Amino acid sequence: MKFCPECGKALEQPAELTQTVEDLLNLTIERIPDQFSPDNDMYEEGDEKAPFFSEAYLYNLLGKDDARSVLRVVRELLSAAGVADARRLL
Repeated sequence: MKFCPECGKALEQPAELTQTVEDLLNLTIERIPDQFSPDNDMYEEGDEKAPFFSEAYLYNLLGKDDARSVLRVVRELLSAAGVADARRLL
């Protein structure tokens, strides 16, 4: 793997790492939690079909603030793992 001499971030990542990360971030849940209801003010039709690690899914499940915290940690983890395009994936 090559690293940027100025910032130290990874310039390339192995294809299998990229695929594994994409698989993780496209994870969907078979059981639809009760939070996916028109009674929930965060719900929009189709949110229950979104990937688990998405605002659409996690906002309903955890609430906006906690969902953003989870997604921030996942982005930081991806960045630390050298996933160059973590922002695009989430």
